[in-house]
Amino acid sequence: MGARSTMKLSIQQKMYLFLLFPLVVILVLIGAITFITTKTTTSTIIQHATMESAQSTAHTIDIVFESYRTRAQQLCRESRVSSAIWDWAKEAFQEEKAYDSNLDSILLITPIGKAYSVEGQQIQVNDRDYYQEIFYLNKSSSISNAVISNISGNPVVIIAVPIKENTQKTPKAAVGLMLSLNRISQYFKQGQETKAVHILIDNKGLVVYHPDSTIRMKLNLFESEAAGYRGLKALAERMTNGTNGTGAFYMPDGTKMDAFFYPLESIPGWSYLIAVPETELLRPARQTVVIAIFAFFGLALILGILIFLVSRIISKPVQETKNAIADLARGEGDLTKRLTILTHDELGEMGTSLNQFLDLIHSIVGSVRNIVEQMRLLGDELQANTTESASGARQISGNTQDIRDKLVNQSAGVSETLATVEQINRNISSFLQMIETQATNLTEASSAIEEMVANINTVAQTAIRNYESITTLGHDSDSGKELLNGVESLIHQIDQASEGMLEANTIISNIASQTNLLSMNAAIEAAHAGDAGKGFAVVAEEIRKLAENANEQSKTISQVLQNVKELIEQAVNSTAEAQNKFDKVFDNIRKVGNQEIEIKNAMEEQQQGSQQVLLAMKELNQITAEIRSGSEEIRTGSQSILDEMSRIMKGTQEIEQASQENAGGAQEIVQAMEHISNLSTNNAQAIKDLEALVARFKI
Repeated sequence: MGARSTMKLSIQQKMYLFLLFPLVVILVLIGAITFITTKTTTSTIIQHATMESAQSTAHTIDIVFESYRTRAQQLCRESRVSSAIWDWAKEAFQEEKAYDSNLDSILLITPIGKAYSVEGQQIQVNDRDYYQEIFYLNKSSSISNAVISNISGNPVVIIAVPIKENTQKTPKAAVGLMLSLNRISQYFKQGQETKAVHILIDNKGLVVYHPDSTIRMKLNLFESEAAGYRGLKALAERMTNGTNGTGAFYMPDGTKMDAFFYPLESIPGWSYLIAVPETELLRPARQTVVIAIFAFFGLALILGILIFLVSRIISKPVQETKNAIADLARGEGDLTKRLTILTHDELGEMGTSLNQFLDLIHSIVGSVRNIVEQMRLLGDELQANTTESASGARQISGNTQDIRDKLVNQSAGVSETLATVEQINRNISSFLQMIETQATNLTEASSAIEEMVANINTVAQTAIRNYESITTLGHDSDSGKELLNGVESLIHQIDQASEGMLEANTIISNIASQTNLLSMNAAIEAAHAGDAGKGFAVVAEEIRKLAENANEQSKTISQVLQNVKELIEQAVNSTAEAQNKFDKVFDNIRKVGNQEIEIKNAMEEQQQGSQQVLLAMKELNQITAEIRSGSEEIRTGSQSILDEMSRIMKGTQEIEQASQENAGGAQEIVQAMEHISNLSTNNAQAIKDLEALVARFKI
């Protein structure tokens, strides 16, 4: 494992680290404590002030609503209004509205739910809460939630008071003051903080007043999560329950707001809310911390300058000593230089000891330099002699290697020649075996060819007989075709005769029909003749029966002749089809006959070729016998060559082995000389390195 690396710090840096850094940490802690204390104090003061502002503003709004409730009650007691007659009350309403600009309108509400406004409009209000409370719950007054006026389109609150006679329990009408929230907001906007948001909320969570017109009368706190607010829903539940307190919520952009709310006593469920950004609560504490940071920074700067001056005085002589020792450590020191001693403290004593050490190093380095020069001269001479010896040994080794290579090449040539002769001998033996096999195969082939020639002759005779049979079959098919044509002609004649018989039968049928008609006429005439015509009537009856019988027989004959005609037509069609088949058979017989002629001619040619092949086989048998005799003589000569090449190979191997032993000895001599040369070179290089190291010191 290597030595662990540590961070190197100078004396000056250590003084900064151990003096200035703890001081900075202490100052940071003081600043943090100051910030926390200031934040807690200022937040408490601002929260109390904001809560008092919310309570004061809620009380002011209560006073405003109570004053208008009182004014409505006073208006109801005015004679023109208490009459509940619209024309009279309208004048009083106009005077009241002209006097007070906070009134958006004034209504006279009838028991049937119809309201008359001072502007002359009529609206239906029987579904409003204040109408239900006045006319059905019999309350002395009612303040509605914020609504958008149907008259002006502005957000308003309606304060309703009943008009009653002293003896009546149910009101005969009611007065409704429509207060404009945009105008009365001036009472609770006075004294607002710069970035605080003042909000008025009704008992349903609706934002009745807000500085932002896009939120006013549009945002319901119970549905604020859909608009991106977080935490407003929980605050709305607390505010509509009539409680006061504080809380927090987040704007859609993520800004955290601290909330301070107080309920209105005049309207149950209404609350007044002041929302302040959390950054505003922390602003005084941050200002205090900024001032403290600048003060602490100035103090740290002064201390840093003082520490720098003190450390400079201490670290300067130490730095000089360090540089001198560093030069010696790098091996490039100037041994003629000495430290200047200005003080007599510990640093001065350390400098004196270092000067004495430099004197000792100076003398040692001078002695080493002289010894190194002598070693360099001896090393150069040794290296030159070693180089010459190594060159001569390499020359001997090279000559021995050349001889060995030539012997190896000669041995390889002899081995290759021997292998070639052996291969020739084997090939000749194989060739003799092949010749024997060829002679046997030629004998068998000759027998097979002779048998094939006999078979070809037999097939040729058979082809001739087949050709004669096919020729006879062609003549017979021609005769059959002529007979079939004659049968077809006879069938056509029978068909024509049957058509004539059908025509004769038709004529007989017509004669029978006419005879039947004549017999009927004769019977009628006999009836007219009376007793004189009875004999003629009997003859007429017999003639009629004969005619009917002839007609029936004619029909039977006609049916039979029709069947015969159909059979004849079928015979004609079958004869035509048979004739077509005979035509195809005759064509096929001609094709077969032509093919048989081609086969007969081919067999004749093959018979002639087989005779020629048989003669060639006989000649091959004679040639093979001659080749077998010559190959035997070649095999005997190649065996003699093989024996002589084996003796040459043995001598070459003995010479090669001796040459390899000589080359091995020469190689060992060369390696030994090269090793000595390398040692001499390394020694010379080491002397040069040592001389270079010694030369780096100045003496």
